[in-house]
Amino acid sequence: MISQHKLFFAWNEDKEMDYLQKMARKGYIFHHTNFFNYYFEEKEPESINYAADFKGFDKMPEEEYLQLFEDAGWTMVCRYGAWYYFKNMDMDALLYNDYHSVQNKYKKLLLFLLIVGLPLYYQLFIFLPRMSNEALTGFLFGFRLFVYFIVILHFSATLKIFKLYLKFSKNIHE
Repeated sequence: MISQHKLFFAWNEDKEMDYLQKMARKGYIFHHTNFFNYYFEEKEPESINYAADFKGFDKMPEEEYLQLFEDAGWTMVCRYGAWYYFKNMDMDALLYNDYHSVQNKYKKLLLFLLIVGLPLYYQLFIFLPRMSNEALTGFLFGFRLFVYFIVILHFSATLKIFKLYLKFSKNIHE
């Protein structure tokens, strides 16, 4: 098994799937992933169609959720957090065949980002402004900078996912 360090974001999902397909054509079949690492089994080169879905807070039982994809010809490769990676030998197969389903995936991701972001925005808008000026030195100064940095990253990610959500919303109405 080999591993490669790669960094992909939810708004770069196409690039991530292209990377996995390219690796499969070279004989490295995607096995699982974790924090910025992708693990591959060395086998014969294949053409494999990969796709990912974000389950989020979906209340559907996992067995039923996976069965939906299996019935459509997709096999689960692995799960990382709320992300599920699937493969299909049909290169023309789509995980979703309508814009509403894709939009719903991004809606679940937005909800997740907003819930995760609440403590960050609390720090930024409530806690940090109430700190005394003496707290602007040492550890707390570093903590403030860290929170600002994370908030900027979070806001940027949320904005990019929201743009994808709007893109698929437009396609639904056309």
